[in-house]
Amino acid sequence: MPLSPNRTTTATTLLEIEGTFRADVPVVLLGYAHEAKPWSPALDAPASSTYVSFYMTVEPGLQSPEVFRARCDSSEPPQLLQQAEEWQSSFESRYPRRFLKALAMDASGKWVFVPRFLRHLAPPQQLMDSARRPGFVEDASATAKDIMALAARFVSLIPTLSDSVLFPGLCDIWNTCDQFLRVLTGDEEEHALLLCNYFLHPGAEAYLLLGSGIPEGQTAYVLTREHSSARNRDGDVRIWNAVTGRSYSATDSYGPLHSAGCLVGTDNIWANVQKHEHPSRLSYNLSKSSQWKPFFAKGKVPPTLDSVQPSELLYEPTDNSYVSRLQQKIEYALKESVMKWRKRFRTSWNRYASQVLRKILPRLESMASTSTSTDDIQELSEILTSYKMSGFPLSMSFTDVETVIEGVLSTGVHLTESRNVEFALAVHIHPYPSVVLAIWVYIAALKRKS
Repeated sequence: MPLSPNRTTTATTLLEIEGTFRADVPVVLLGYAHEAKPWSPALDAPASSTYVSFYMTVEPGLQSPEVFRARCDSSEPPQLLQQAEEWQSSFESRYPRRFLKALAMDASGKWVFVPRFLRHLAPPQQLMDSARRPGFVEDASATAKDIMALAARFVSLIPTLSDSVLFPGLCDIWNTCDQFLRVLTGDEEEHALLLCNYFLHPGAEAYLLLGSGIPEGQTAYVLTREHSSARNRDGDVRIWNAVTGRSYSATDSYGPLHSAGCLVGTDNIWANVQKHEHPSRLSYNLSKSSQWKPFFAKGKVPPTLDSVQPSELLYEPTDNSYVSRLQQKIEYALKESVMKWRKRFRTSWNRYASQVLRKILPRLESMASTSTSTDDIQELSEILTSYKMSGFPLSMSFTDVETVIEGVLSTGVHLTESRNVEFALAVHIHPYPSVVLAIWVYIAALKRKS
């Protein structure tokens, strides 16, 4: 029975977080103008991006928790298990800050060779059809990019929950993609595995990227690469955060991933043995063992190991009548909550503005799922000719009604105490297969112009 490849550490270290991070900003933000950024924080970031510089330290240093060390069974060949233990041990001693993993525990409590969690899997047909709808460029590369953007949106809408909550008392558990879709919750690894397997389906070059990020700590992302050119030998390398659905260039020094430990493919693992660990300072030429040390050396035939993923995923259709009832329930609960929060004041609802916002929300979901920028919305311009309006749309995955209410409460829009203020509220739910729901709430306060 092999030991966990993790190591126990008792060192006392200084906790320090420093960097410039891209902040989440509502897709429609009234009353604010974006200043020009001549310093160009990220070449491929939208012009409306907002960045925050942050530094935090805790002194004295915190005691690092002991890593859970388990003795578990495995169905892998004994030679592979021994090689995995030795391979990971050698790199952990040389690069203690880099996150590497050769074995992961599955839901049955057995160690599984990490590449076996990868397999090309088709995303829902609804996403494939959406990528080919009128208005999209009809060529293979554009369709593949559209499918990837839609797949990233779909995966990001599955709620995130750490294994310490989902499996209390156990170490890190990696569920297969069908288990993930059945439970409809998981941590960064489950999101990244599903997204990576979706990317592999149309033939994209995709890898699971294990590293450390802010704020997750040890985490899993997805790395994709288009074919290299004479000018760029590494090709167009992009890093995807499967939890948020966003991607950024590997050359972006302000990306959320701060350390790259290893890349996992369908049949091999490559450990980062370069001098640097920040993704923006790395070369991604996997053929150079002096930069990326492979688990299976070049020329060595790896053993044939079947993937633990199913050959295909089954997607249950989402009941539209359930979605309609849930949308009405959320809107009613939000209006009741706003009036309760403002019990000292009379709350008036502007029906016309609410209808306008309800028409806008489906378009915002379309923009979010295709990674297109938000243009000026004509309907809002019509409202703004008569009203001073403050508020913005919220987008979230659905877990329960209480979470949606808490999200609206945190906006503080209800705190407006101006006389003759009116409120507008709209809710839209965009259904995806397997009861994956995108919740949109637009709440605004309006005051008629003199």
